[in-house]
This record gives sequence, structure tokens and C-alpha cells, in this order.
Amino acid sequence: MRHYGLTFLAALFLFLAAVPAQAAVHPWVARIYDYHAIDPVPGFTDPGKALGKPAGGGVYAPDQSHVYSIGRAGAGQGSFIVFGFEAAIEDHPDNPQGFDFIVFSNGFWVGGSAQRRWIEPALVQVSEDTNGNGLPDDPWYTIPGSRNLAASMLPQGIPDLSPPLSGNVLNPGPGTEEFNWGYAGLAPTMPEYLDNYMRPDNPFETGITEGSGGGDAFDIAWAVDDAGNPAGLSRIHFVRLCAFIAGSHGPLGAVTPEVVGIAAIARDVDTDGDGILDDYEVRAAGTDPQRRENTVLPLERPLEWGGSPAGTLLGRAEDAQGNAIAFYSSGLRKGKRAYNCAVDIQIPPEIPAASLPDGLLASGCARLFTASEEDFTAAQIQTAEFTLAYDAAQIAGLDEGRLEALRFDGTSFSRTGIENITRDPEENLLSFRCSRPGLFLLASEPGIGDTSPGRVTIPLTAEPVDGVIADGSAVIVVRSDSFLLADGSSPDPAALYTLALFPEHLASVVNEDLDPDTAGIQLLANSGIITASLRAGTQAGSLTVMLALSDGTASGRLIVPLRAGTAAAPVTLEPLNPRATAPGPIHFTSDPVTDQFGNPVTDGTLLTLEVIGGRCITPDVSSAQPGHQVTVTQHRLSFSILAEAEDGKADTVAVYLKLYADPGKTVLIGSSFHVFDVVTMPLQKAFYPALLLLLFAGIFKAPVRRRRRLPGRK
Repeated sequence: MRHYGLTFLAALFLFLAAVPAQAAVHPWVARIYDYHAIDPVPGFTDPGKALGKPAGGGVYAPDQSHVYSIGRAGAGQGSFIVFGFEAAIEDHPDNPQGFDFIVFSNGFWVGGSAQRRWIEPALVQVSEDTNGNGLPDDPWYTIPGSRNLAASMLPQGIPDLSPPLSGNVLNPGPGTEEFNWGYAGLAPTMPEYLDNYMRPDNPFETGITEGSGGGDAFDIAWAVDDAGNPAGLSRIHFVRLCAFIAGSHGPLGAVTPEVVGIAAIARDVDTDGDGILDDYEVRAAGTDPQRRENTVLPLERPLEWGGSPAGTLLGRAEDAQGNAIAFYSSGLRKGKRAYNCAVDIQIPPEIPAASLPDGLLASGCARLFTASEEDFTAAQIQTAEFTLAYDAAQIAGLDEGRLEALRFDGTSFSRTGIENITRDPEENLLSFRCSRPGLFLLASEPGIGDTSPGRVTIPLTAEPVDGVIADGSAVIVVRSDSFLLADGSSPDPAALYTLALFPEHLASVVNEDLDPDTAGIQLLANSGIITASLRAGTQAGSLTVMLALSDGTASGRLIVPLRAGTAAAPVTLEPLNPRATAPGPIHFTSDPVTDQFGNPVTDGTLLTLEVIGGRCITPDVSSAQPGHQVTVTQHRLSFSILAEAEDGKADTVAVYLKLYADPGKTVLIGSSFHVFDVVTMPLQKAFYPALLLLLFAGIFKAPVRRRRRLPGRK
């Protein structure tokens, strides 16, 4: 057989180059036209950080890598920054909920509650390039927001309002109705997840809309002129953010709003039904909105929306024939990393006539899988699951029961890197795992072609039914029920069954493998029942158990949960604000709380907190148990304390935190020591913190206030 050479390489290059492409006009900030900052936060003075795609850390701990501090309100020019974009932002009728752009910042939820946020707002102004010179020298229009503010307060700003609009702010609105909206710097920014940076969060409701990128969404129609009349803009080219609250948070410094980016909102149009909005595919991902198999898959899911325990299906792309690629989580990802992966499935221009392993013949079925990640293991996910769909003509003269996938390595087709082959002859599908994308070909020994046997389901159960803790020793017993084949006969008592586990590293099979030369674990039935014992590993996740007759005529599948164990040391406890002062409140968070093997513990896990030198003001979630109980949410702890000097006169307060895995305080899993400067505020300045404490404790209930409707709101 002739070897693969330059002919196919040239054809493949021309084929990929011929794929239609549209000039990408990205939706992020493209240029900074002007800025002026009075006393910005040190270390966050580079306005270039706000260029390009935003970056967020979620509702509990913001990502500070893209933060620019706008500065405080003040005389002269005040503090502001002017942004421009590659294309106009349109007030388009197809935009979700009528919102047109999003401003992202580094706010966060205090104590893990959507009702209490740390915010430093900025006033938003917009402008259209009506004279067409590409400069922000046309009239500016103001978005007054929920407090109906005007540009006349700039640049000196105004004192904080009542109820407060900066600092540690409790939402005084009823239920899930958000009281404060229409300003930048209110909502946290989520980590990247699919097209979420072009999907708006609902600013009128507390919490973060699932699938959105957080941030603060705006409608261009909200803009008004200096007289308060609707501006009537249909599009904008420039956005200006201005500091407007002339106040301070005591020792934390002045109110200085921050920004991490701005995005145009994608129209609510998904032509190919892949779940990714067309505007994102064209402007950000570079994928084809007309082909669902050319799409974006996530590499992890935000903790706020359930996270990605090992074994979680992250995403799947499939073409009309059934060829597919699927990503599964391998557990907690760390370090600098990509959050999305663009993928594509294509028919290659030709199947190269390259050498195959001895004894195999090439089928007519091949697919080219491409991905923006070259190595899925290096991307900290499991090896990808690929599925090839074939028809009878493509496997004519081949043994369907021995079909396997081969990957082209540049000179030949090889089995290298191919694992966990699963055949589905009834549906004409073959699935396998591989750590890299590429050109894959189906091959087999000579045979009779497509036999299309009927397939029946093997019923499977597990004991214990709710799974086990992934401690390296727990055993799960999987059993089948008796079953009949499609023709009504019983299976051959001598027939072997193939047992396979996905992901393989989550557990091992205790049973003896009766045919080590065949992929998977080969087992025999006893009186028509197959029994397998599995020993859990040390990584939590969802274990998929698959059992199939060796001829593919019957198969079964079962999901077994492997849970994390009890919380273990070390758990790091740090204040959210490193400049926090006593008495506080001082807000703390933790790194992910894990068991002894590094598995994030289950949300809702109770831990016991001891505060020496202060007291915890986050409510005790289980007063029936001894000690102060705090709960793990999204794999982390969030709580607040008051640091109190014993004599009330000291200049500093030492606080010692101890965290235990049990109410009896026998298993210490975390501790930290902190010294806070004591700052005594005058009575007038102490009013709002005292009010916040009353609100936090539920003693004071703010009056219900109806939200103002802004002019032109859709």
C-alpha cells in the first residue's frame, strides 16, 4: 500500500483554508481615548488592563488580573475613562431583554450572599460618533440608573446616598428584586464560560443569571440628555465611566470604582442550535454559526453553577450524521488556563492511502476533528470521547464486530493513543477515547460487513445504591439482572462480557480478567447474572460502568457516584480585603475546601469556626450543634467577623481563627492569625456601618421602595 505524502497534506491545507471565514470585529474594548485618575488604587493604574476580553473570578473572590482603578471623584477633571470599540454597539431589537452592552468590574458578594455586595459604582455615559471623525467629541448622554442621578454632579461627585450605594451594601429591595441598578461596578464578573461574556445578567434581580458573565447590563435607550430627556440613540461608539461618590470607606480609602472590561451584547440568535449565540461565534470564537459541529465547548463549569466534579459531561458537539466529540471533567483545574475550546468535525478531502496495522483494512469512514486545544490532558480534562458514524457501504467487506479507530500520525494510521473502544452495531456507531484531535479512520479485519444485530439492554444495579466515598478502599458491587436476547433466547453461558469504566482512574475492577488480551475486563455470567466488584480510587466524581456482550448484541450502563470525604487540612482563611481594619465587619473567604485527597467537599458540608479575639457575625447554620457552624458553598467558606479589643482601647486587635471538621473540635483543618489596626470612626461616619450591622442581623428592615422606570426602557 502506498504511503501518505505531500499530496494529501497540500489537499488538506487547501481544504481548511477554503473554509468560509468572516472578518472578526471583536465585541470588547478596542481603544482607550482618554482617562484621568485621582488617587487610584496602587497596583491597578494601567488602563490597558481593561482592553480586550474581560476576566472574572466569580461572586466570592474577584480576578484582579484585568482591573483598572478609575480613581475617586474630585475637582478639576475628576476621575473618568473613555472607551471605544471596533464597531458601533447597536440598540438592536434582537438583543436579550433589550440590553445592549455590559460593563464588567470586580465587585463580589459579601459572606456569599447575593443580597449583600461590595460595590464601588461608576456613572455610565455614552456617545455616538455623529460627525464620523472617529473621536469622542460628540455630545455625551448619561444613564441615570435606579437613583435617577444626573451628570451635573460631576466631577466633584456627591456623598453616598441613603440607602447606601457604595461599600458593603445590603439590598433593601423586596425578595429577589434588586434595588440598585443602572451603574457600573455593582455585579461580580463570572469566569469565562462559553459565550457568557456576551450574555447579560438581569440587573433587576438579585443573584447572577445562569449562563451570563455577570457584570452590569445597560440599555442604550436609558440614556438621557442634560435636561433629563431621552437621548433617542440607536447606537453608540463610546462609553465613559466616571467616579461620582465623594466619600471613603474609612481606612480602606476613597470610593474608587474599578473596571475590567466592556462587551457588546450578542443578539438572541442561534442559527445552528448549538447553544452558542451567532454573534459570539462570529466575533469572538471564530466558529461557523451555520454548522452546529463547529462550535465552542467548555473546559470547566463555574462553581456557582454546580462546578465540574470528575466525570461530569462538560459539552458535546455532533454533526448531522452522528459523528461527535465530547469533553468530560477530570476534576478541579488549576493555574493559568483556557476556559473554552473551539472544535470542528469535517469530512477530509480524501482518505490518505497510508499504511495500517497488519491485518486491518481501511473503511470508507474517516473524520477530521480539530480543536483549539492540542492536548486535552494538558488542558486538565479527561481524554476526549470521539464517536464515528458509518453506513453499510463504508464497512462493506469488513468485520463489523472488530471495527476499531486509528489516528493518522503524519505517515501512517496507528492505534497509538486510542483507548476504550465501544461498538454500537445497531446504531452504526463506534466511540473511543483519545487525548488529541486529528484525522481518524475506521478499520477492521475482513468480514461480512454491516450485520445490524438487534441490541437489548442489560439491567444493572449497584450496592450501595448511593455510591461510596472515594477513599481508595471502598468497594461497590455491580450486578446485572437476567435478560433475553432480541430473538428471545438466553445468552450463551460461555459468552464473555466486557466491563469498562469511565473515567478509568476513578475505580479499579477487583474481578479476574478472563481474557487480558482483549480491551476491558472480560467476565463470565453465573446462572445468567454478572457480578463485578469495583474498588474506589481517591478521586471523587461520576463513574460510568459499561457492560456488554462481546458480540455487541446486549449492553448496559450505570452511573455510580463517588463522593468526597470529610474536610481535611489545610484550609486557608484570608480576608477579602487585605487592608481591612477593626472592628469591621471583616469578610473572610477560603480556598476550595477539600478532603484528604484533594476532592472538593460537598456543598452544604458543615464546619465549626472558632474566633479568638472577635466573634463571627455570619449566622450559625446549625445552632443545635456545639460551636459556631458555617457551611461550604460552591466548595468555599464565606463568613464575616467583628474584631474586638478586650479593653476597647488598643490600637490593634489580634484575631486567631480556627476551623474544625467536627462540632467537637477534635479535627483542626485550618487556622490563621491576623492583626488588624483599630480605627475609631466619629459618630457621624459610624452611622452607616452600624446600620449595615443592624441590617445584617435582621434587626432593621428597610422600607420597600418602588423602582423608578428609566426613560425609553424596553
